[in-house]
Amino acid sequence: MLKSEEKRHIIAIFVIGLIVFSLSYGIRVNFLGNDSIPDFPAYFHMRIAESMINGKFDFYDDLSFEGRPYTYPPLFPALLAFAGLFTCIQLATVIIGALTGALSAVLVYKILNNFLKDKKHSFLAAFIFVLIPGSIILYSHASSRAVPLLIALAAFYILTAGKKRAWLFSGILLGISSFFHPEPAMTFLAISFAYFFTNHKLREFAKFVIVFAAVAAVFFVPYFAANGLPHENPLYDEYKERGYSLESSDYTDYLKEVRNFPSDGYLTIIIILISVFGFFASRNNFIRMSAIFLFALTLIAQRFLIYMPFIVAFLAAIGIMSLKKYRNIIIAVVLVYSAVIGGIAVYDFAHYSPSTTEIEGLEWIRDNTENVTIFSDWPYGHWIAGIAERKNFMDGFIEYAPDIEERFEKLQNFYDTCEVEEYQYIYSEKWFEEMLECEITYEKVFENDEVIVYRT
Repeated sequence: MLKSEEKRHIIAIFVIGLIVFSLSYGIRVNFLGNDSIPDFPAYFHMRIAESMINGKFDFYDDLSFEGRPYTYPPLFPALLAFAGLFTCIQLATVIIGALTGALSAVLVYKILNNFLKDKKHSFLAAFIFVLIPGSIILYSHASSRAVPLLIALAAFYILTAGKKRAWLFSGILLGISSFFHPEPAMTFLAISFAYFFTNHKLREFAKFVIVFAAVAAVFFVPYFAANGLPHENPLYDEYKERGYSLESSDYTDYLKEVRNFPSDGYLTIIIILISVFGFFASRNNFIRMSAIFLFALTLIAQRFLIYMPFIVAFLAAIGIMSLKKYRNIIIAVVLVYSAVIGGIAVYDFAHYSPSTTEIEGLEWIRDNTENVTIFSDWPYGHWIAGIAERKNFMDGFIEYAPDIEERFEKLQNFYDTCEVEEYQYIYSEKWFEEMLECEITYEKVFENDEVIVYRT
């Protein structure tokens, strides 16, 4: 039975989370006149969800890479499709993102309270979590990792609550989270090991792993039997070279204050400083081990920065709790500063691509072409399939991509010569052409301030 104070905290956290994680899209629609979802891969998931709603989903994707077997775990687009039965898919993605973020903030509160037995500072941690730029980036749209992260957090909450056979129910939940996306499940599996290890419960960890593996195997054994194991291809290096999340993080990725590109920079200077103090002030070996592990992951790849808001919020609350003097002043400074930087992050994410001019170019393709494949630089592939509703040459879904080496060679040739064979239309952006050492000389059939569509 929840006490009245805890109920008030949970309601406040949930409502604040819903508001903050909905704000970017509200600004985007009402002040920028842009009702598109700010993202690239979200258009892949929304497109698959719409095919599910329309009864056309048959585990084959007609538009990605000019047609390919559907190999992405299907539960996330299925969730979007379910929400899309009650509203439009675009609004469904915003609602799911905001709900997931608000519930994750509640779990941050509950989990930390299990450790600290201090509702006030656990509430502070949840509030900080909501305002951290990385949380705003993750939950202001429908990220495929947000839902499994929520399920993994719920699994970890069960562990920390100390209930009988927690390892069983937690293992089942964590296994289910892998059906949406395996990365959060594997990350929290490692964090769970740290929890069991520091609490001297390795036998329970072994049982926990067996349950997790058995549940995950229900999906992944037939999945890998059908598709084989994914192997590295040239686009992995492209992701790293362009800074698209597979590269090692540098200091600018951690600090919102020094990032110029909208929505980047996952943490803030003040929160990092206080969390470092909290790290050394904490006597909890599990929290310290988890912090080291998650930070190490960010040095391996930038994509792991989405896990940092959780542990940083924990450590910041512990740091503030450890202060003997000026605690209330520090809390006020942290909250005001976090609100300001969080507001900037909300505003920045509202301006994230696709812009209205990009949408205009993609809609021109949709309305003026038929039965064609659109050639483009690979990051735009999800938009071409999801917004222009045409087959793309390549997109960012690189696992199990067909003919990837041959396609990448053709793309490299286009970078060098600005010429392309076989494809009738090219989608290009002016900033991209400024990076090329050659000039595209094909006929321009559409042009605005940002986009050019060529006919070859």
